[in-house]
Amino acid sequence: MTEPPEQNPAQSPERNPDRKARRSAARHSAPDSHPDSHPDSPGPLTGGPDPGPTDPAPARLLSAHGLVFACPFDVPGMAPAPPGARADVTARLGAVAPAALARAPLAGDCRILGPGRVAIEDAAFRALIEEGARITIDPSPAAGPGAGAGFGPQAARLLLGYGASAVLLHQRGGLPLHAAAVALPRGAALLLGPAGAGKSTLAAALGGMGFAMLADDLTALDDRAPGGPLVQPAIGTVKLWPDSARALGGPGARVPVEGMSKTILRTRENAPAPAPLRAIVVLDWLHPPEAAPETSEMNRIEALDALRGAIQRPALARALGREGEILARLAALAGRIPALRLARPRRYGAMPEVAKLIADCIIGDAS
Repeated sequence: MTEPPEQNPAQSPERNPDRKARRSAARHSAPDSHPDSHPDSPGPLTGGPDPGPTDPAPARLLSAHGLVFACPFDVPGMAPAPPGARADVTARLGAVAPAALARAPLAGDCRILGPGRVAIEDAAFRALIEEGARITIDPSPAAGPGAGAGFGPQAARLLLGYGASAVLLHQRGGLPLHAAAVALPRGAALLLGPAGAGKSTLAAALGGMGFAMLADDLTALDDRAPGGPLVQPAIGTVKLWPDSARALGGPGARVPVEGMSKTILRTRENAPAPAPLRAIVVLDWLHPPEAAPETSEMNRIEALDALRGAIQRPALARALGREGEILARLAALAGRIPALRLARPRRYGAMPEVAKLIADCIIGDAS
């Protein structure tokens, strides 16, 4: 990305008195017409020119999590949007004031900047996410010289594929879950479990055994679809520990990310279709290593407890006043979708048996 031209002081909104007067008059006549005018706002967050090239790149329409993104940059692993699709979310490069973020209250790792406005930070960027429809991305100066230098393909993948999309889904009233998901032609299975349960590794392994890998780490569940709950396809990558990446992916499929302990594994180029949810699978480990995988049915309360523990960014859900609504929707899911606990040994040789158990619960429920 080329460096932006230096801004003409005569065109700056802070130095042009006519523009400044017009903006001030607009704020006084319509106090809620600008996001920075809200009384709960910590102050102006964005301003100045986008740190992009002189001739902005045309927007790419990309799709993930049931959303269409208009982006001025590539996002590796995010599939092209279907023909004729219209953008749900517009992403741009721009300034996000760090001082305003520092004064805003925290909800987990999110900053709450007023109604409809949430910010997240990373070593490579600051991002302001507004109303479930707009993302302003400010590349970190520490990541490299030149505007936009710190926001490369891997940062774009991590921001839009994972972090920002969870916030967008919350703002739009969706159900973002910390889960993986795989599918067969007759439906999908949601893979739940705490950190270290092997959700991503199992999903990646099943992706090479006839299953379509729908999602890793962040799964968008559409529980209000007319025909029943749908699992939306996510970005076409999976984050794995290095030993799992070596075991499951060829050298060309692995994408090391600087400063990240996990490795990103490319899983596909084109997104599969959304799949009806047929089973909730809660993962557990089984000892000793030579033991055979086994399943047991879960009751509705156990399934709800597993789903509640999988809510992405739960502190943000509480800050947005969504906790009760989400719990009610998850309870309906737990009463409608069969759930089972799958315990399996820590060995890759058990994967074919595990795959058959998951296939049986998907096909058995659909028949």
